[in-house]
Formats: sequence, C-alpha cells, structure tokens
Amino acid sequence: MVITFIRTIILYVAVIFTMRIMGKRQLSQLQPVEFVIAMMISQVAVFPLENRNIPIITSLEPLAILLSLEIFSSVINMKSLKYRTLIQGHSVIIIRNGCIDQKIIKKLRLPVDDILEALRKKDIFDISCVAYALLETDGTVTALLKNEFSPVQKKDLNVSSETDSLPCEVISDGKIIDSEMKECGMNKEKLISALESRRLKVKDVLLMTADSEGKLFIVKKEKK
Repeated sequence: MVITFIRTIILYVAVIFTMRIMGKRQLSQLQPVEFVIAMMISQVAVFPLENRNIPIITSLEPLAILLSLEIFSSVINMKSLKYRTLIQGHSVIIIRNGCIDQKIIKKLRLPVDDILEALRKKDIFDISCVAYALLETDGTVTALLKNEFSPVQKKDLNVSSETDSLPCEVISDGKIIDSEMKECGMNKEKLISALESRRLKVKDVLLMTADSEGKLFIVKKEKK
C-alpha cells in the first residue's frame, strides 16, 4: 500500500510537471499533435500503477522523451511557417456574407449542423447576420458579424462603415503569407510599399494584417 502510494505521488508530480512545461492551454484548444502527446502521457503514466512489477523508470523515461519532443516541436513551430502549416494547418473561411461555402465544408467533411451549433454557442442564430466565419486550426468556429448586426459601442455611435471587411494575416513572424493577400486585395508591391513608408522590412514584422479597405495593423518584432 505504501509503495503504491509513493509510486502514485511520483507519477502524479511527473505528469503535472510535464503538462505544466507544455503550456496552459485548455484541452479544447490543443492542436492535434499536442492532444496526441497528452493522450500518450496519460497512457504511459498508468502502466506502473496497473502493474507494481513494472519499474517506475519505465514511465519516467518516456515522459521525458515526450516532453523533449514537444519542446523541440514548439520551437520549430515558432520558427518555420511551413512546419506550422504542415502540423497545424491554417484557418479556413466557411461563411462569406451569410453564405456557406459548400465546396469548402464538403472538403472538410464538416456538417452544416455542426456549423449552426458552433454559431449558436456564440449567440448567433441567423447565418445571414454573419459577414465571415472561419474554422480555426483547433476546430473552433469564429465569426465576424455584419456591421448592422454588430453590438454597438460608445466609439461607434458617430462612426459608420459601408462595407464589411475581414482582416487577413499577410505577414507572420517575418514571412509573407501569399495565400492570405488575395482575400484582402493586397499584393507584394502594396505590402512592400506600406512597409517602406514606415521604414520597415518584412523581417522586422512579427504580425501584419490588412483588409480590403486598406486598413493595416502592424506589430514590430522586439529587438533582442
């Protein structure tokens, strides 16, 4: 009994430490790779508890390996856009101006009922009110309401906009995202020109978004 208690405490601390190092994201926000590693960690930790004849090091070694793989993958994920796209994929527009993109949801094998349920969870019961809805890489659905249906804020009382526009990520961590520029009417010439007017280069930008109205949002990289 005492041995089992001690083994359980050791494994409990080891698993908590491993998950703590991996990050604070909730289970619903885990990327597929992170979810798989979390499942493997839980399975590996159980073996010595089910069989007292199995040395506890049998679980600690795989836990250390899985943690190392997760840290290594996270570092590569931050540095390489191609790797991030390969592992996580990218967000996909599934609703435009109140209309569901049927080709996209068929390709994603995403039932319409699931889309409606996701919107209802955000208190959106009418698709026609949605300007854009995106399926994010973690499987959640985010939505941008049309201007006439958006909640009114104090700063909006004297401001009106004639069109709905979706901000697109055109630069991520110093790299241009070509696939996003078409959606917001941006091209490389306009992008470079906008940066040069601010005395910036692509490599100096951590994040840049643009919309079809020409609004830009730029976050510069912090100097080391």
